[in-house]
Amino acid sequence: KGQWTAFRETAAPDAEMFVPQRVRAQDWLKKRANPPAAVRWQPHEVWMSCDGSFGITRGAWQGAGGGNGYFTTIWQRQEKGGSKGGGYKWVLDQGDGLAQPLAPPEMIAGKVADCRPGAGPVPASPPPPGIDAKDGASADRTLQWSSWVWPDGSRAISAWLWNGTGFDPVLNLRVAAAPVG
Repeated sequence: KGQWTAFRETAAPDAEMFVPQRVRAQDWLKKRANPPAAVRWQPHEVWMSCDGSFGITRGAWQGAGGGNGYFTTIWQRQEKGGSKGGGYKWVLDQGDGLAQPLAPPEMIAGKVADCRPGAGPVPASPPPPGIDAKDGASADRTLQWSSWVWPDGSRAISAWLWNGTGFDPVLNLRVAAAPVG
């Protein structure tokens, strides 16, 4: 169907992406014509909430005309009975190019949050003024994340997974601002 068509069809209605600023994905994607060849991508790591309501994937991509990079995508399970019958749609997608490709893992790494009760919000400090910050969490709060965009266009995403007694950081990525000029 094409790269941007696939992105549109798998995006939740309120999905966001970074281009490099935060944008509503459906608005940005509707203006994009599909390139002749789509990027190829492979997940390397997957983190899931205990209840399965959210998951995060991270991995590598390769451009059809060369170039490579990485992606991080947050997925939300859709309501059963919907058009996809409980499948997943992405709610946040970000990535960046890399000078060298990510080394492929021998196997995809996967981790599911511990199901013991007690997961509350991740202790966090409020962002400084002028920072575009958003947080999210699975319905059971066992998988949580934050994303930030600074005024210079740099951005970051972090995620935490409940281990039964506290949260383990599983993701902490920072993307530098794009060069000017």
